[in-house]
Amino acid sequence: MDRRSPWRGFLSAIAALAGLLGLASGSVALVGFAAGWAVLLALAFLASRHQLGGLAAERVIGPQFVEAIARRTLHRVKALAEAGR
Repeated sequence: MDRRSPWRGFLSAIAALAGLLGLASGSVALVGFAAGWAVLLALAFLASRHQLGGLAAERVIGPQFVEAIARRTLHRVKALAEAGR
């Protein structure tokens, strides 16, 4: 996982605030700034997802690990059964 940049969150909040202020005041420049920032974020998001499209991870558990878990579970069940007597 990558760490999120504090500037990205700050600039996104400022762009959203600028968009709200632009709509409230009728300023085309503020609305344009907010729209441009939204497009930039959307394109960056889509580009990052496209680059990660071929990345896949899989967890494979070997038979020795499964046998060890089964033995440990069986041991615990026997211990609980003997403690309950």
